[in-house]
Amino acid sequence: MGKPPEEDILDWIDIDLNSTDQSIIHHIYECGHANAAIIALSVEKSQQYIRRRMKRMTEHNVLYEVSPGLYDLPVQAKRYLPTSEFDYYSYTGR
Repeated sequence: MGKPPEEDILDWIDIDLNSTDQSIIHHIYECGHANAAIIALSVEKSQQYIRRRMKRMTEHNVLYEVSPGLYDLPVQAKRYLPTSEFDYYSYTGR
């Protein structure tokens, strides 16, 4: 699975993303839902910093919290994924 085109991500995001935010989004896109500890290792930043960034992105609906501390991309973030790569029903609760 390749990296999503940057312009597709930025089309629906209404906040400025720094390079760490973009790395978080790409990590979740590539690996699925994740917590701050896993992403901190991947992007080589502190867990505290990653948690703050993820909380901010959650407040702006860029990410959503699946369960306490576990984050994923919302449905609109996955619109650029091929249908075969995304199980719509797992995100709509149907």
